[in-house]
Amino acid sequence: KMDMKPDNPLYPDVVEMEAGVQRCKEIVQNLLGFTRNPVSDKEGDVKLKEVATRALKIVELQTKSQGIDVKLHFPGEEIQIRGHLNLLAQALKNLLQNSIDRINDRMIQQKGFRPFLDIEISAEADFAQILVRDNGTPEKNPSLPIGLGVPVASQILRDHDADLEFFSGPDHENVAKISFSRLVLRS
Repeated sequence: KMDMKPDNPLYPDVVEMEAGVQRCKEIVQNLLGFTRNPVSDKEGDVKLKEVATRALKIVELQTKSQGIDVKLHFPGEEIQIRGHLNLLAQALKNLLQNSIDRINDRMIQQKGFRPFLDIEISAEADFAQILVRDNGTPEKNPSLPIGLGVPVASQILRDHDADLEFFSGPDHENVAKISFSRLVLRS
């Protein structure tokens, strides 16, 4: 790219290849973060936006290739909890994968379906929460989803003193709600 002039007809292709390589680098870095020894991931102050961003990067290729409309609802201020970044990102990634699997099921069953996945972070005085909503196939028993990664996510979250619950939202969407009580107090 550095040896090519911007008016070269191949220049846009080289720029696109460079962007693709950068995306691959980010995906590999995120995957390496999951494979690191969890013991080396010391407990500390963890930003929930970073947890969500890291988890979303892992499933981003899936969501884009399947045309899933992903919306992020993050507050302006940083919300921090005590925990392990990699483990929390893995738990959230498992919940996102569960949503994607439900969406895939519905896409197979229903032509013209417009899939969405929403991730919302919010906080009150003494707790924070992450909501994951999707419009995939409704769970037969919303309080007990059957996704393979759900038990792992549930255990990680329990280890972080977080509650995980599943329910159907007002528009019959699937909702996973993570509630954290180990907030880092702002000064």
